[in-house]
Amino acid sequence: MASQRDSIACCNSLLWLVNVILQRVVKPWAESHFGRRVWIFQQDSAPAHKAKEVQDWCKANFPGFISGQECPPYSPMNYSVWSILESRDCAKPHKSLESLRHSLTREWDLITLKEVRAICENFSSRLRLCIKAKGGHFETS
Repeated sequence: MASQRDSIACCNSLLWLVNVILQRVVKPWAESHFGRRVWIFQQDSAPAHKAKEVQDWCKANFPGFISGQECPPYSPMNYSVWSILESRDCAKPHKSLESLRHSLTREWDLITLKEVRAICENFSSRLRLCIKAKGGHFETS
């Protein structure tokens, strides 16, 4: 059973996510970067991201919003970034969880802007393939 202290920490984390990260960082950056162009904010299925307060705030404050629950297999994080990390980092076994964490963090920092751009540019073609496959399995070349 969660303690009162755990509940307070959880509430504080959600408030921090909404009030600091989303409201003070993400939203102003997106507005200055995209201006009047259409854009969509997508997040993964991390527990804090699935919280009702966070979901409601995103729906009310972003012009387009896709929660991680709505399309996890098609998220660039799932189909591309994790593949990059796995191929670079999991070729040899790690002796401890801490070693794996350290190595993944290092590899994350080494992902280039060129790689991120290629992932983003590939996203729309992956969605078209998904539509063509009617949501079923599809392969990319």
